[in-house]
Amino acid sequence: MYQVLDAIAPKSFEACPVIDLKDGHKLTQAEEALKHSLEIYEERNGAPSWQRDKASELGKHLKEGLTSLGHLLGLPKIEEFNKQLKWMENLIREFIRDAECQIVFGTASSFASGLKESKFCMAVMDESFQICEPEAFIPLMKGAQWVFMIGDEKQLRPCVKTRQARRSWQFHDYGANIMGRLIPRLEYQHLTLTYRMHPAIAMFSSQQFYDGKLISRRSDELVCLKNFWNLLTPGQRWPLALLDVRSPEDCASSFLDIRAHSSGCMCSSFCIGRILHKFSISRSKSIFNCEQAYVSIKVLWTLVKDPCVKKIAIVTMYRAQKEVVDYLLEQMSDRIDLRRRNLFGDDKIDVGCYTVDGFQGREADVVILCTVRNNSDGAIGHLNDPRRLNVAVTRAKNALFVVGCKRFLQKTMVHNENTTDEKWRQLCEHIGSKNTISMSRPHPGIFDPLPDIDGLWNSF
Repeated sequence: MYQVLDAIAPKSFEACPVIDLKDGHKLTQAEEALKHSLEIYEERNGAPSWQRDKASELGKHLKEGLTSLGHLLGLPKIEEFNKQLKWMENLIREFIRDAECQIVFGTASSFASGLKESKFCMAVMDESFQICEPEAFIPLMKGAQWVFMIGDEKQLRPCVKTRQARRSWQFHDYGANIMGRLIPRLEYQHLTLTYRMHPAIAMFSSQQFYDGKLISRRSDELVCLKNFWNLLTPGQRWPLALLDVRSPEDCASSFLDIRAHSSGCMCSSFCIGRILHKFSISRSKSIFNCEQAYVSIKVLWTLVKDPCVKKIAIVTMYRAQKEVVDYLLEQMSDRIDLRRRNLFGDDKIDVGCYTVDGFQGREADVVILCTVRNNSDGAIGHLNDPRRLNVAVTRAKNALFVVGCKRFLQKTMVHNENTTDEKWRQLCEHIGSKNTISMSRPHPGIFDPLPDIDGLWNSF
């Protein structure tokens, strides 16, 4: 939803006031949005002097009081700051009500506190399958005569953490989701065109999840990574690759053999013990795979130099794996220059690590998917949810790297086409043997050597 807002608000809705209530909105941007909305309102309806005075006072307060962290820390009392913040919230609420804004963006829950008295004739709910029923009722109670719900039943449901809530709402297949309950009762339209993914990436999800109805309107020409793919499959262009990493989960022993190509250093067993202590014990319910994290960083380091790549996302099924990758990125931030110089100055690339659940609704030029799991018991954990697999695969625009153990992913415990195990096997077959790379050491020469990582683990 936020990407839609950023893309269309400055262009398509210039003729009407727009207020954005999304969480974490920067106050400097809030000031600009407030000023922009007031100017448009003045042009169309004429604003009373008291409104202009309020907006001016609010803008001044934003500039002087809340744009500097130092100023916040310098406040004599927390109570004083809370009073100022409450005053600002009331002022913004009054402005929204009096300005009669035509379009208001926000999360479903934000309409409960920020717009208690406001009414809307229409409600548009994006990612509706991720909205719990109690949250969905909040915007629906604002007097809407028309409601449009947009969502994908093949993607993730709401994340409800407490057992009591799960029992109370009797999830079943709906996950306490209002759109899931309405689909059998109301007419709906299937949106079958995608403009994000390369056709080869979209093909897998189309066949496995959408009965072959999902069609990519992207050009079949790769817009980036051409040299990289030629190294993988000479004479072919296939924007998917499987990096076969056979190290087991929850085991960092393979790091004992890691050597930085430029320095020849290697990690000590003491450092490995500290890694296991920090991520395995403190996150006993979450799984991680250090070797897969290291390979993901190598892929990223090779790709950041491609001028066509603007955003790279390392996506994983487990929060502990995200923490390991985040730590690697943090420690290597002073060694890896994520800025590319061009004729117009520095071109900064967007790099980050996310869980699959947290990355739904977002996209990246290149996605590096860490599967994490590899064990002798055949337990696949979060990999068992087909919707999570679908979300992970469909985030990539131009290229998808799957980092995992091919032998483990191809295991099929039940010979049923509807099992997730079968879908992982189908993904491996879709990628193909020509684009499967064995990551047994030494790593293939297609990856650029990492910068000096001496002392990378010493801070554990």
